[in-house]
Amino acid sequence: MSTKIVIIEDDVAAIENARSIIHDYFPNIQLEGTANSVESALQLIQKTQPTIVIFDINLKNGTAFQVIEQLPNINFQIIWTTAFEHYAVQAFRISTVDFLLKPYKTSELVKSIQKAMEEINKAEYVKKLEALAHNFMQPEEKKMALHTTEALHIVNLHEIVYCKADDNYTIFILEQNSTIMVSKSLKNYASLLKQDHFCRVHQSYLVNLTKIKQFNKGKNAHLTMQNKEKIPVSKGMRNEVMKYFDHLKH
Repeated sequence: MSTKIVIIEDDVAAIENARSIIHDYFPNIQLEGTANSVESALQLIQKTQPTIVIFDINLKNGTAFQVIEQLPNINFQIIWTTAFEHYAVQAFRISTVDFLLKPYKTSELVKSIQKAMEEINKAEYVKKLEALAHNFMQPEEKKMALHTTEALHIVNLHEIVYCKADDNYTIFILEQNSTIMVSKSLKNYASLLKQDHFCRVHQSYLVNLTKIKQFNKGKNAHLTMQNKEKIPVSKGMRNEVMKYFDHLKH
């Protein structure tokens, strides 16, 4: 089956740049057309049944997700491009979906197309795409993609009670005390979730501040979480925890 690609983008210069890269680096890929609005994108995808879509988030009269939610099936790979600010970029990262931040380099688009060709028909991609769409459409109820050796887990952030470091792994403790272990460091998740009411209160612990039941400020300061577990708080992080509680008073 031949590889077909379409470009969904409302910036003429960006369209021509992508078109040129496809022509120069992928002569065997058929460029089936371009679109710049929700309606024209929907028509183009349904008509051409592409293998790969280069998809900008912002379109003339809406967003890419308004197109996605109207399609009965997502049977193609998406190369996302965006000029969005950090808050939106984070939605991609917690969904573990790759994206290109505009203006991107030629080598970046080439690499993304090569990767898309390798991952065609992977079921996991659809799960991650669903999480990404959810994070954009309902940012107050974000979901996170967590890879383990056995499976891909899509977890609501509000289900996470805390995270615990285990060498270069991170253990997620969820409501009902279920756990998920992933092969990424706690430092990675502390950075990723710092805008979502998560705080690294100790070298080995990252907690969901909304799941704290009590803060014991004594000599051996610790948090009692809603699941009744106690989490130590390092001396340097006590003020950060207090700032959260002070904020709740207002």
